[in-house]
Amino acid sequence: MPSDIPSAENGNEALLRSELRFRAIIDGFADPLLSIDRDLLIRYVNGAATRVLGHGARELLARPVGDLFHPDERASLEADLTHALASPGATKLLEHRVRRADGAWELAETTPNGLVDPLGRPMLVLHVRCVTERRGLQAQLLQQAKMESVGRLAAGVAHDFNNLLTVILSCSSSLRDALSHLPPALAEDVREIEGAAQRAAELTGQLLAFARKQIVNPAPLDLGQVAYGNERMLRRLLGEDIELRVEREPGLWAISADAGQVTQVIVNLAVNARDAMPKGGTLEIRAVNVTVTADMAIRDTGLVPGEWVRLVVRDSGVGMSSETRAHIFEPFFTTKEQSKGTGLGLATVYGIVKQAGGHIHVHSELGRGTTFDICFPRILATAGAEGRPAEQPQLTGTECVLVVEDDPGVRAVTVRTLQSAGYEVRAVSRPQEALDLPREEAGRLHLLITDVVMPGLDGRLLAGELRNRLPSLRVLFVSGYAPDTIAERNAGKLDGQFLAKPFTGKALLAKVRAVLDAR
Repeated sequence: MPSDIPSAENGNEALLRSELRFRAIIDGFADPLLSIDRDLLIRYVNGAATRVLGHGARELLARPVGDLFHPDERASLEADLTHALASPGATKLLEHRVRRADGAWELAETTPNGLVDPLGRPMLVLHVRCVTERRGLQAQLLQQAKMESVGRLAAGVAHDFNNLLTVILSCSSSLRDALSHLPPALAEDVREIEGAAQRAAELTGQLLAFARKQIVNPAPLDLGQVAYGNERMLRRLLGEDIELRVEREPGLWAISADAGQVTQVIVNLAVNARDAMPKGGTLEIRAVNVTVTADMAIRDTGLVPGEWVRLVVRDSGVGMSSETRAHIFEPFFTTKEQSKGTGLGLATVYGIVKQAGGHIHVHSELGRGTTFDICFPRILATAGAEGRPAEQPQLTGTECVLVVEDDPGVRAVTVRTLQSAGYEVRAVSRPQEALDLPREEAGRLHLLITDVVMPGLDGRLLAGELRNRLPSLRVLFVSGYAPDTIAERNAGKLDGQFLAKPFTGKALLAKVRAVLDAR
């Protein structure tokens, strides 16, 4: 006799305890489960199963399980279940689809047999799998794959575009400095070129932010301080007809992020909210600590276990349809009129949050406003204050510099900029040419400036080879890719200073001087 059968001495009380324990086992699972007896009647059903099946427990209990299936499949199902119940210790996989108008669920599999109820009767616990939820998960995975593909494309385009912008910015800056007495109309033309290039560089930065490959300087940060520090600017941005409420929980944990990027997230979301409230409204920005347990994550797929600092941005605007919500983080997707939006604002937010190791979710309905829920991972550190601006560095020198750059435009402006500041410059287009330099010429080098991603030998390996010959050689890497991305591509970190493209002539000279003067 099975051990679960209560003896006469225990009576009804023991039977009740045993039955409650049996029910608790099933109810303890987050997955939809129902159990049947040897007569194929439903004996127990947990809360998750009632939600999936669309029936209450009272409607399901003591009901033949075959009633839930289409008559064409009922006989096959009952045969499989009878066989499973008669085969203790076996596991029978079932693939019987419930043919309902909504096609909402299917019977997926059974647990191992040999299970008995409190009275010792053979039982079978069936797992009900929600088809629509599975399709939703597949859609999420497809969307994520699409976002990753677009991100790689955006990063590649941005890298090539940064080379062009480096040339434009450097040449326009040199032209403005060299021709200080230009007629006003021509001087304005030069300023327009510089301004357009700067705006293009910002757009490129947004693409890289979406692709999570932007150059960042993360540091311990108080999210609440960033929100409060930008409150005055946000009020001017929103206008008088929108009420702004900024709140933060006392004792907010620190996060690791780039302060400028977090500000960009808040500003982009505020602009989005303002446009959604053309007749005014309320914008709430709140920062709180959140601890997510594994159980909480199971109940809500939007949560991830761990300790997070949560940024909630909620507006009372017009809201979004489900179709719009599905695309809002895609670059260049916008509901605004042409020329009134680039479609990169929310894509930038998405990339910044992901690059910081966080996650973002949006909740919105038409006519009911929008809430962006962002979580940044907690770090065990104290958030510090921003440092003072550095003093203006020296921009000239006489040292010997080797430039290795495969893009001819970037190579030309780099050489011209360095020579104009007094440096002795040698330039080559391929890493192998640098390795082939005569020993006497290579021995005079003080600094190597090299692009990282080049055909053949990359800049990281080139620097290693040259340092084996010249241990005192300083190295400055330049690239349109972020250092983390470069490490992924080249299986190693950069051993040297880094300057991101696009850069101006002054930025290059300041960085060169800093690398040469570093101890």
